[in-house]
Amino acid sequence: MNRRILGAIAVMTGVAGALASTRPTTPPPAGKAPAAAPRAVLSAPGRIEGAGTAVELMPPLDGTIRTVLVSEGSHVRAGQVVARLECADLEADRRAAEGRTLEARAALARLLRGGRDDAQAEAMALAAAAEARANKAALDLERATRLFDDDKIVPRAIVDEAERNARVAKADLEAARQRAEVARAEPLDQDRAVAEAAVRSASWSERAAAERLAKCAVVSPIDGVVLRRYLDPGARVVAWSPRPIVTVADLSSYRARIEVDERDVGLVRIGQRVEITADGFAGATLHGVVSQIGSEMGRKHVRSGDPADKADRDVLEAIVTLPSPGVRLVVGLRVTAIVLADDDDR
Repeated sequence: MNRRILGAIAVMTGVAGALASTRPTTPPPAGKAPAAAPRAVLSAPGRIEGAGTAVELMPPLDGTIRTVLVSEGSHVRAGQVVARLECADLEADRRAAEGRTLEARAALARLLRGGRDDAQAEAMALAAAAEARANKAALDLERATRLFDDDKIVPRAIVDEAERNARVAKADLEAARQRAEVARAEPLDQDRAVAEAAVRSASWSERAAAERLAKCAVVSPIDGVVLRRYLDPGARVVAWSPRPIVTVADLSSYRARIEVDERDVGLVRIGQRVEITADGFAGATLHGVVSQIGSEMGRKHVRSGDPADKADRDVLEAIVTLPSPGVRLVVGLRVTAIVLADDDDR
């Protein structure tokens, strides 16, 4: 407990009692005892903050800030873009990935369609022409063979050439028929699987490129007010050593984060009433309630300015909710919290 502050409270209480003794007093109504003043059990330094801790907004990518869309004091909504980075290269990557996705989908569509109607018609026509050539070659072979057998009217060389032409024409006919069959046939299962996998891979690449591009927009995660703007357009930021662009805090309500000395942690409990004072309150006293108590000791962050105050002492943080401050509060304002005894402890 900060005994220096409690000693001052005791002195002030004694002075107030002495002044009261010099004034005429009105006796309490019969049968009613005077109300006892609340007893202070500990004093702790703290600072004012909003409904939650302030959020520092930093870009997750290396780059140069293109624009900052808010100023100090601006109200922002959750999901609102507060700044953008220069990301022309990532935009180009996203467009290229989009083109690859369209190409893969078109290839799959062609495969499933089995070729265009004009391509099928062309294949059928080529097969018909090949069949006509094969029939003519067969007739030529038959005629040459007959003339050779009948008194050797044609030489053997003519028969051999006709045989070669007939074999070539027959082979061309088989190839043309196969091409026509392929043009009409359904795609093979493995060909379809490969084409569908290509579409999925291209879609994932496009999604990854879009997600990288989305990181160029710095977005507020909460509704709040911009407390501080640190950087301007043209500033360079790096992910391995991030600097905040702005700080945002929810100021829909206020609370005080106080630091309880390690010697006093057993004196603070949830629900205890607290009186908050500060030089900036012009003599006003705020009334709050202990709503949260930390579970881990930490180092002191609030300095009192007293040379006798030990900065190396461990403290336990506690949150004091301030339902209706009644005065204008400023985030970060240093305050003093007087935790009062419970009614059962008086």
